[in-house]
Amino acid sequence: MRTILATIVLAGMSAMLAAALVYRWQQNQQTILTLAAIQEREEIQTTLTETLERLSACHEMLSGSGTEYGCGPLNAVKTDTVVPYIDEKHGIIVDLPYNNNWGYGIHVPAPYQELHGIDGILFGPPREISTCTWTHSMQITFLPTRTEEEMRQDIENRQQSDMNPLAELQEPTPYALNDIQAFAYTVPGYCELYTIEVFLQEWNILFSACKEQAEDLATVTASLRETEIAGNELP
Repeated sequence: MRTILATIVLAGMSAMLAAALVYRWQQNQQTILTLAAIQEREEIQTTLTETLERLSACHEMLSGSGTEYGCGPLNAVKTDTVVPYIDEKHGIIVDLPYNNNWGYGIHVPAPYQELHGIDGILFGPPREISTCTWTHSMQITFLPTRTEEEMRQDIENRQQSDMNPLAELQEPTPYALNDIQAFAYTVPGYCELYTIEVFLQEWNILFSACKEQAEDLATVTASLRETEIAGNELP
């Protein structure tokens, strides 16, 4: 009888000890989690503080440029150099007009921008498209080879666009570009877009800009040179 009672007492004490150990372990784990949470919170607070300091410095820099929006006037000074645009995919080299002072003076602008959803680039002098936002004012677009008749039909459709039709239809005219077939024409857009379409073996290349930039666009087009297409050689 005493043996049974002793066994019961021992089992009870063991259970109590086990419960105490589990409780202590849980407390330790909670302490560890609490310390980790405090450390994580401090790290987040530090990151937020650093971010706010950067934003404050950025705001101070922009505010010092002289306008309520903090970007200053758009600097669209004349081109003072050219940057070669080497395109192995389409097998061409073109000299792009450039001035590293273009923009708002916040950073040095790239000589061109890749277009999204269109095979081509924007380049040339800046034009403001919204408050404190600018883009290049000239464009090169690459199209799969098309015939002169297909070009004329496309031009007619665009000239009669419901969004911004031209006052009168204008026929494309042959454009002298060494021994390469090319045409010049005007289509509607955010302005009357003067376009020079060049017919190459694998691509039609459209050089376009507002009519006021026709002379500068002609200079860019004249710099066109064909080169090897990646993976192929010119015939």
